[in-house]
Amino acid sequence: MNLILPEAGLNIKIPFGVEPFIEAIAGAVPGSREPLARYMAVCREVSRALSFIGRSGGKPDLAVLLERYPAFVTTAGYTVAEVTAKFGLPEKALQLLYPYWSYMGVPVSRMSFTIFAVMLYSYISKGAYIPRFTSHGLAAAMDARIRELGGETCYNTRVSKILVEGGRVVAVKTESGEQIKARAVVANLSPHLVYGRLVHPREAVPERAARLLNARRVGTSALVVYLGLDAPPEALNLDSYGYFIGPSMDTEQAYANFCRFEPPQMQAVICLNRANPECSPPGTTILSATSLAGPEAWREVRPEQYYDVKNYMAEAMVRQLADYLDATPGHTASPQQRKVGCLFSGPGSI
Repeated sequence: MNLILPEAGLNIKIPFGVEPFIEAIAGAVPGSREPLARYMAVCREVSRALSFIGRSGGKPDLAVLLERYPAFVTTAGYTVAEVTAKFGLPEKALQLLYPYWSYMGVPVSRMSFTIFAVMLYSYISKGAYIPRFTSHGLAAAMDARIRELGGETCYNTRVSKILVEGGRVVAVKTESGEQIKARAVVANLSPHLVYGRLVHPREAVPERAARLLNARRVGTSALVVYLGLDAPPEALNLDSYGYFIGPSMDTEQAYANFCRFEPPQMQAVICLNRANPECSPPGTTILSATSLAGPEAWREVRPEQYYDVKNYMAEAMVRQLADYLDATPGHTASPQQRKVGCLFSGPGSI
């Protein structure tokens, strides 16, 4: 993963592996090795504690938890910012530690340290994997296996109701009126939609679920730009699979930006070809750039403005990516890259 933060004067490659991760940050920020090693050790202990809780079916032996995983108990209930402040890490080291906050969607002042610790340690220690035949290949393989086992998959089929009797799901009803019996339903939908519109009858919604739903705030959503480019990654100065780019790693400022109706300042970029060279024809590149959008940011956008607004936001993201890559030390844009840069400027590049 490459981290490009011009305002902080950082352009650094962050590797996988706990020790290489610590070495990379310590090399860029003197004085950070010892506190960072302690920090990652705590993240490891928190991660193992949650695994222990999972193996116990959510009913762990409290004595064992206190004895083996005291760091988990000590840090539970605190935010990332509160826990991290206790380690005395230099400010510049925090810029290198925090990029993964965007995977959670809330700034470090509000994010649970437990969740962040598990995510960070798992990602750094185990690395990242992608399907060889892309995500579509993964979905197709799941579909094939379901059918092999005697199941059925239905596409373009809208569910209008989740039917409940005696406090248990009994079926789903499709828009065409067909009822499909079911003992359980996994809905990849907003809880507001499931409990507010789909569960039937409405009084079947558990009171606790309704209370939790009403107490929660709508979270951030993603704004993603997909690019197919007629140049190979090496001609575009793309030598890594992943990039985090933005002015700085001020998570409060970035979150405030996401919640306002303005072009995103921070984004995560993936060059699929660097992990899977066969994902597109020779001489081409597949890029995806992801930013976040707060729940209030798009409230005033009228339906007829939607596509123009998306194109405006996407163009701003692509321009930022092109500018930041072009500013990489030792990089000089070639005529081919300038030509590709022209493709960035219009809605047709989305």
